Parts: sequence; structure tokens; C-alpha cells
Amino acid sequence: MVTQVHAENGRAGPAAAAPGATWVPDPSSAPAVIDLRASLPGGPGAGSTLSTAVQEACQRWDAHTSRTDWTDLSPMKLAILETFLGLAARHGWSSVTMRMLGQAMSVKAPSLYAHFPGGRREVVIQSLSWSAHRFARAVLSSLAGATTADDAWETLVRIHLRRQLALPESDLWDLIVATDAQVGGLPDAARATAQGHVACYEDLLTAVVVQLGVPDPSSLVRLVLTLLEGAGRWNDWSGAPEDLKHLEDRAVAVCGWVLAQARSNGH
Repeated sequence: MVTQVHAENGRAGPAAAAPGATWVPDPSSAPAVIDLRASLPGGPGAGSTLSTAVQEACQRWDAHTSRTDWTDLSPMKLAILETFLGLAARHGWSSVTMRMLGQAMSVKAPSLYAHFPGGRREVVIQSLSWSAHRFARAVLSSLAGATTADDAWETLVRIHLRRQLALPESDLWDLIVATDAQVGGLPDAARATAQGHVACYEDLLTAVVVQLGVPDPSSLVRLVLTLLEGAGRWNDWSGAPEDLKHLEDRAVAVCGWVLAQARSNGH
């Protein structure tokens, strides 16, 4: 199995396959689903100076991601979702059929439908929801150690940059959501889930930036998100996990400069 360091927790896990190879995740590598509410920043005894707005934004995102119960996510269902994401990242999500998915996993279609009776539509909805859930979990868990707005800002930049480069489905998720906003195409349930995650993340960034002294942060938030979501275009990452730290440092410096400019003019 091709492996890389998972951005959210630093352990080995499935990565995109090399060109021409078939990427099939190891079903035994299913991650544990954690209770985000146990690790939200600013909790009792945390010594946090994060604003109420930041803490409430974390709680809203936690509530949104908790709407889907992942406790029954079996290793096989996880393998199906992650294989779909891997294929979609290479071929485009609209091109991936249940037959293609079955061939990539060396299983027959009835086995796929046994886990996802709704077929491809259900796989699309669940894979997007799972990808968004993992991002929320990674961000909120990382923020558990932040006690100041500066800590939170740097943590958000680092975790987003790391995931954007290390996980191939990150660009795919951004593309699908952006395309759907223009021309539609996603099932209503998938659209609602995606839009909810985007809104929660933007609310969190906004709350942090306001605490850092930018009273009208809407343009700053959009600019920072554009930089981070496009990280693959301005970072020549070797693929080696140990090289990510340097790229994170540069992203913190770049986004920090943008933040400093916004602080000086108020937006």
C-alpha cells in the first residue's frame, strides 16, 4: 500500500497512487471517530483567552459535523469512500461509476450496493461528507491546544496548508463545491452538508481575525482561503512529510503579511 503521513494526526495512511497504479486503501486502517466536543478550544481549565465568538464558532462547527453519525463506519465502507475519493481526484467525480469503483477494489457491484443501497448517489454524498468531517475534526482537534488568537491563526494556516498538499481529495472537494455553486450538479443533501461546512469554517476564521484586530475581515478571509486552497500551485512539495514544515512556515509568513496589511487598514 502506498502510504504518506496523514495531515491530521501524523500517522501513516493511504495516499494517492502513482500514475497508472490503482489506489486501494487498507480497510484495516480505519481511523477512530473522536468526540470533537471533548477537545474544543477554550474549555474549562484551558486557560484560553480566545474570544467567545471563536469558541462559539468552534461549537457550531462541531454541532454541524456531529449531525452525521460515523460510529458505524465499517472498514469496508471507509475503503469504498476513500477509493471513490482517490478515483475522483484522478478522473473527475462525475466520471467515477460504480463499475469503475468495483474494479478498483476488486469487488463486484452487489458488494458495493450492500454497503450503499443508494448506489453512486449515496457514495458521492457520503464521501463528500466524510472528507468534510475529517477536515473539521483535524482543525478542531488542532485548535484544542490554542490559547490565544495568534495561536489559533497560526494553527489554522498550518493545518489547512498541510492537508491541502498532503491529501489529494482536498483540491477535488474545493473544485466540486465551487462548480456546484456555479452550475449545480450535487444532490441536495451533499450540497447542504458542503455549504454548512464552508460557512462554519469561514465563521471560525472570521471570529479569529476579528479578535486579532480586523473589524471588517470578509475580504481578508476570502484572500487567505484563496491562498490556502490554491497551495498546490505555489508550493513545490516533494511529497516527503519532513518537507512540509518548511512550507507551513512559509504559509504562516505569507498569510501573516496579509493579516498585517489588513490590521493596518481595518479590512
